[in-house]
Amino acid sequence: MMVNKKRVLILSYFFAPDISACSFRSHALIIALAEQYPNVTFEVVTTTPSRYSSFKPAINNMSHFDNVTITRIAIPSHSGRFIGELFAASSFFRQVIKKVKREKYDLIYATSAKLLTASVASYLSRKKDAPLVLDIRDLFAENVKDFFSAKVKFFLLPVLTFLNYYTFKQATHINLVSSGFKPFFSKKYISASRSFYTNGIDDVFLADNPRFPSSNFKTPLTVLYAGNIGRAQTLENVIPKIALLLGETVKFKVIGDGRRMAKLIAKLETLKVTNVEVIPPVARDELPYYYQRADVLFLNLDSSESLSYVIPSKLFEYAASGKPMLCGATGFTQQFIETEIDNAQVFIPNDPNSAVEKLKLLRLEKCSRQSFIDQFSRKVIMQQMAKTVMSKIEM
Repeated sequence: MMVNKKRVLILSYFFAPDISACSFRSHALIIALAEQYPNVTFEVVTTTPSRYSSFKPAINNMSHFDNVTITRIAIPSHSGRFIGELFAASSFFRQVIKKVKREKYDLIYATSAKLLTASVASYLSRKKDAPLVLDIRDLFAENVKDFFSAKVKFFLLPVLTFLNYYTFKQATHINLVSSGFKPFFSKKYISASRSFYTNGIDDVFLADNPRFPSSNFKTPLTVLYAGNIGRAQTLENVIPKIALLLGETVKFKVIGDGRRMAKLIAKLETLKVTNVEVIPPVARDELPYYYQRADVLFLNLDSSESLSYVIPSKLFEYAASGKPMLCGATGFTQQFIETEIDNAQVFIPNDPNSAVEKLKLLRLEKCSRQSFIDQFSRKVIMQQMAKTVMSKIEM
């Protein structure tokens, strides 16, 4: 008797080769799923690369997996402002619902930071009577409380309260990327089982490449930040002033793009800072070159409470390099860094003087973080998560 293949719908707003924590995570999970479950069809619906207008990579649709299909939906370009992002996301979700209207699935999975992807997945789960697995990477409602004006919060928070309940009540299983999120997912209104599969270290960051010469920790020190330049990082509040305080003893390099790029550039120009170099986004496999050339790797998270519960994906690839780390963080994030990562100093977010003092405490040497690497291998984490996701299907 012929048995129909199981079908799994996977919603991921960003996907490789786009540059985002979402795309890296989803790509790794799909590889784990495809390898472990060759008799299951995995249908990924995502956007065309759209994270940054300054980065347009070539598209690879993972044709080496017979059981994976990837549909990329074009979305309107936008300036990175909230309204533009909302319009683009709405366009994507309308097209997703239209595309899968007549399809049947045995499981629906979505990874979501801003709740909307998860909400659409919840809607589809109800319509198709399919189990729902959600991967929650951020606390969007808490972010709104911290980052938006009173007027916006007045209108937005009631909507988000409803969406939270509507979305999470439908879930069969919820994965939280940070165990710092636990208090926000009370069993009082969420009956779903839970797991805590974090982000992790990808293989590209594990091996030293002899073609990439390492730093020698000589003055001026090269301090590197690579990643998003947004309101969560508030780099404009800290990097220009640190650069001024330390003068010719340091050279900052900032690689990336984002909605606060213009503010960072403006602050550098206003303060006449000459020891900060801003570099456009680079492909992910090029980052190890910059990490090896740097003396210190830098991260700053805004002091908003909502950011004190996260574990930024950037921490994992930084730690894998063995380089000294200088991080602005509070709360659970600070605890994670101080507990798990050797030769990492945590300063008060947005406080240049605190950053300078903590920089002096770093050991200017490359260290082994093998226990951290072993514990947080992305490949291993995603293999385990793949089993959890697929356990929600009757095979």
